[in-house]
Amino acid sequence: MKKIIIAMLTVCCIATAFSAEEAKNLLSKKWRAYKSGVGKVIIQKDGIIVCESAKIGKKNASGIVQTIILNQEIAKPIFISAECKAEDVKGKASMNFSIYMDVKHTDGSSSWGKGLVFTTGTYDWKKFSATYVPKKPIKSISFLLLLRRTITGKASFKNVVCKEVEAKK
Repeated sequence: MKKIIIAMLTVCCIATAFSAEEAKNLLSKKWRAYKSGVGKVIIQKDGIIVCESAKIGKKNASGIVQTIILNQEIAKPIFISAECKAEDVKGKASMNFSIYMDVKHTDGSSSWGKGLVFTTGTYDWKKFSATYVPKKPIKSISFLLLLRRTITGKASFKNVVCKEVEAKK
């Protein structure tokens, strides 16, 4: 009897749970440059995105961006992740080396600078992930991969993901 109950609970949980792996990636391959500056961005044939920055300052703007239209009716969490490889990335870890999201809500308000910060230094491929839980429904997201301003070095990104997921109950 215990095995049947456990099996029923497992099936029930699997059927009602919604994981980030099951959700559709909202990102396309249509990236555009983030501002013009002294930084360099290359999107390789294998989909790896390489950002490089040599100078510190406001014009240091290496990165890429795309806009995601959601038009949510109810607020749903946004799961983000990427694998990053850093080469001599220097500077204090901040949103200047990050997945950065500017969020516009359906009521016209905005939430700026949401996302996750990558660690500086030199390291091989390392996965970073976070979930943003909005208080209001989202109209659109400006989704950016950044290596800018106070950060110098070279960073590569792959398996970049942005997914709308169900709130945990």
